[in-house]
Amino acid sequence: MSSPERELDAGGREWMRTALHTGWRELLAADPPGVFLATIGTRVVLQALFFTLLGDVVGGAAQREYAFVGISAAVMCTMATVAISEVPAHDKQCGTMWRIRMARRNPAAILALRAAPYPAAGLALGLLAILVAGPLAGLAGLTARLLPLLPIYVLMALTASAAGFAGAALSAGKRADVLVGNLLAYLILLAGGAFLPPGRVPWVDAIGTVLPMRHGLAAVHAALAGQSWAGQVLAEAAVGVGWAAAAWAALTIQFARARHHGHDDFD
Repeated sequence: MSSPERELDAGGREWMRTALHTGWRELLAADPPGVFLATIGTRVVLQALFFTLLGDVVGGAAQREYAFVGISAAVMCTMATVAISEVPAHDKQCGTMWRIRMARRNPAAILALRAAPYPAAGLALGLLAILVAGPLAGLAGLTARLLPLLPIYVLMALTASAAGFAGAALSAGKRADVLVGNLLAYLILLAGGAFLPPGRVPWVDAIGTVLPMRHGLAAVHAALAGQSWAGQVLAEAAVGVGWAAAAWAALTIQFARARHHGHDDFD
């Protein structure tokens, strides 16, 4: 590889590292580790305990385990679907979106890399719920069985983040990014199979097919039952790709309109 090619390759890697580093700094500035654990982490553990014990009251031991599996994934939405909306919203609110739009690199790719820490933070919350809420709820055995299935949780954190990022991209100009993120999180709780098993309400099932975590949770339950789960994992990945494509398309169209109209309102 010639010297100019090496410099170009190094420059390509550098902008990616810078975008990722900026994303981490933004996340840490908003939620320092101590604050993250003391506030968001505590809330997540209490939420997991509440829904797990509610499942026990409603349906007994079997529903308690089902609810615990569901809520241990749904808590990831706190960061992966709701907080991720801050990435495009902050640039719009601070009037810095034009700097990203004028960059030599693809602006949608810059924002996507800046959003990359949020699925990691969401996964950390899911793992916290599994490791802490599980034993506290008397489900230490289930906790041990869930740990080998963490790759599926990684996938669900990514698909939930793709949905949250798409919602933020579509709503940032309407100042409804937090509303949309919370709406998606509650829809996942309702229709994603986190608490209500599939096959109970047809319209809920219909919505759930295009939501993150629905197929991932089905894969987790199938794996716990010793059944085939690969198809559900592929379906979950397809849902994530669909949401990611929607986010990419929305940002690409918005940036094109911004260049044409000379503003970054994104409305």
